[in-house]
Amino acid sequence: MAIPLIGGAISAVGTVMQGQAARKAGMYNAAVSKANARASRYEGQIEIEDRQREMRQQLGSIRAAYGSSGVQFAGSGMDLLRDTASEYAWDLRKIGYKSEVRAVGLENQADIEEAEAKNAMPAAMIGAATSLLKGAGTAYGMQSGYGYTYGTELGG
Repeated sequence: MAIPLIGGAISAVGTVMQGQAARKAGMYNAAVSKANARASRYEGQIEIEDRQREMRQQLGSIRAAYGSSGVQFAGSGMDLLRDTASEYAWDLRKIGYKSEVRAVGLENQADIEEAEAKNAMPAAMIGAATSLLKGAGTAYGMQSGYGYTYGTELGG
């Protein structure tokens, strides 16, 4: 009679420990995802700053080349300069957008991981209670002579 009760108790403890581990793992994974989101935004900002520096250097080189060759900043020379600046501005917007999309995706992942972590313990407690009830039910069935364990007849 005691064996089903002991088995149920051991199973319940194992289920609770598993829930605790799942909760800790979920919270850790959420923290990592949040850190990666911050890193994505930071990397995007650094890339934008690098691209801006590159843009200033190239536009400065174009102006210097125009100045040394006598080209006026009007007409096609100005159009080229304006088009180049416009392309750089578009690149900057794309870099910012991509890093933000990555960051939001990582934040969403963190939210999912946190929700799973918060649900781990209630699920574990339900599983533990189920194990205890099955053990108690089996023990009761054995004592009362019903001869059933989880729906199978004992003794043949």
